[in-house]
Amino acid sequence: ANRAQCYVAGASRGQTINATVSSRNGKVTFVDTGETSYSKYLERSGDHTFCVRNYGGTTAYTLTVSIQ
Repeated sequence: ANRAQCYVAGASRGQTINATVSSRNGKVTFVDTGETSYSKYLERSGDHTFCVRNYGGTTAYTLTVSIQ
């Protein structure tokens, strides 16, 4: 609870990373946006990091990531 967990995805310049997070307590969000969805157009190739934070008690969550 109340900790961030970061993930790394490799992608190429010009692609877009789209991600969503859902949790049983409804309190897990992306650190950058405070929302349950994240989208970023990539200006450079390589590894890209995004983090989620659980603002509630201990819970399971599902993270779905797509790169287009």
